[in-house]
Amino acid sequence: MLQLFKFLLVGVSNTCVSLAVFSAMTHVLPSVPVMVALSQIVSYASGMVFSYLLNNFWVFRGKRQPTGAVPGFIVSQLGLMMVSAASIATASHFVKARPEFIWVAVMAVITVANFIILRKWVFKSS
Repeated sequence: MLQLFKFLLVGVSNTCVSLAVFSAMTHVLPSVPVMVALSQIVSYASGMVFSYLLNNFWVFRGKRQPTGAVPGFIVSQLGLMMVSAASIATASHFVKARPEFIWVAVMAVITVANFIILRKWVFKSS
């Protein structure tokens, strides 16, 4: 349970950074699906390094090399980033709501998937 709490704490900090970047970009760029997707890609990428460091050394620390999880982390985060960007772009085309509301809904689902992937695959203790 403590691990989940730590993960959520890291997630809250990443969410603040990512949402700020996403919101700023969607206010500057044209509000078309491809630009909304680009905004998501940049915002998601902005939290990846911070997330890796905190998740690797604080949340999921285990008996592995400090850099051993890097490839799996990058693959999982890029995959989740692309799924979230496509989901947000699709939803912004069909749902008439502020992009931030769509972002929150999609990222809630992505967060659950992310925890499961990181725990069971990326940071799995040997």
